[in-house]
Amino acid sequence: MVRLREFGLSPADYLRMIYVMDGGGHPTCRREGVLVFTAKGSRSIYVCGRDFERFARRDRREVVVTIIHELLHSLGLGERPPSPQHITHRVRQLCWQ
Repeated sequence: MVRLREFGLSPADYLRMIYVMDGGGHPTCRREGVLVFTAKGSRSIYVCGRDFERFARRDRREVVVTIIHELLHSLGLGERPPSPQHITHRVRQLCWQ
């Protein structure tokens, strides 16, 4: 949240600044289990087309968790450490427990 304060933005304001783009043709989307991806510090989040659509139909809450996970990367959070599983677990904990 430090970067949000630096920008003078609420999480909702920052979300409105994000570009959600079709990543279906990107090689990253061909990797097992990848539904959404971004680069650290990027305001573009790529959605892996039909796989993401099927996922969204099954579990809307997990879609929200996944998007928040990618927003954290967008704000500068790296991965390894923490692991992707740890990031997702913490998002679930903080949002729904």
